[in-house]
Amino acid sequence: MSTDHESAEWPASHPGKTVSGVKDEVEGTIEGQVKNLSTGVSHLFSDPWIWRDEQAGTLRFHGVVPDPEKPGALVGILLTLASAAQPGGKFQVGAPEIKILGYLKYHPDQLFHAESGEVTLERQPENRINGTLKFTTTSKGGEQYQVDVIFDIGAP
Repeated sequence: MSTDHESAEWPASHPGKTVSGVKDEVEGTIEGQVKNLSTGVSHLFSDPWIWRDEQAGTLRFHGVVPDPEKPGALVGILLTLASAAQPGGKFQVGAPEIKILGYLKYHPDQLFHAESGEVTLERQPENRINGTLKFTTTSKGGEQYQVDVIFDIGAP
């Protein structure tokens, strides 16, 4: 992964790859729309393959789908909360509860960090989580994205 983001924080998220022998695929979905604000084109993000863990006391998850803007490449939506035990609520981008929130383009890796927006988290029985990720990313290389997805993710 590039030095563009905290590579120590995120594993290679392609199905079938692991980091340090840890792979936490869970039942769940991340679904919604991603809009390229530079081109005005929206695409569906629908991922039934979810990675979630609670490493180093944080709650981390992401989903990965084929990149509709670059055939053969992948994109992901990712979130790291500062605490694995974070109670449900709404958290604005920049709040201490959110360590990382972004849209990741692979090949080469480029993380578009959230610059505004919010995360809504709800806790369910058996450590299941669901909610929304609604954010606008920083601009890089003339590209900027608006993400509006819901998630429903099982326990690690």
